[in-house]
Parts: sequence; C-alpha cells; structure tokens
Amino acid sequence: MSRFTVRVELHNNQPDDYEELHEKMLSAGFVKTITADDSGKTYKLPDAEYNYSSDESKEEVAKKALEIAKTVRRFPSILVTKSAGRYWFNLKNEE
Repeated sequence: MSRFTVRVELHNNQPDDYEELHEKMLSAGFVKTITADDSGKTYKLPDAEYNYSSDESKEEVAKKALEIAKTVRRFPSILVTKSAGRYWFNLKNEE
C-alpha cells in the first residue's frame, strides 16, 4: 500500500468551504494527520493537506480528491505526491 500527501486549494472560497471540504475528504478516507514511523506519534498536517493510503495510482488519487473538492468549489487546485519516505519539522501533536 502506498502513502500519498494530497494538497487541495479552493479558489474564491467562502468562510466555511474548507470545513465542508475537510468533512468530505475524511468521509472518503483522507486524513489530516501523519504518524511517525519511528515513534508512532501522530501529528496534524498543515491546513488543506491530507494523508491518504491506497493501492491506487497518483492519478487516481488526484482524480478522487478533485471530484470531492469540486463539490465544494469549482476549479480547485490539487497536488498529489506519492511518498518514498517523509520527514517534517514543527508539526503540532495531535491531541
């Protein structure tokens, strides 16, 4: 199973659009956290960034995120990166 980082940007968004996006992305299996392999600690991702695990291709994941985001705002920007390992600084612990 592959891990993906997915970034979604809504254009001309309204105040509650990202909350609606978050709920819909969670329902589809995208999460707003990342877990460290070494410690098992879980951290919050930056706003509008998601973690997703699947056997799907990068293209399939991007299309899935696009279809979800389009239900909130037209013409969203989507970036999907397939992980070969990740490292981060200063992410907040999930509480």
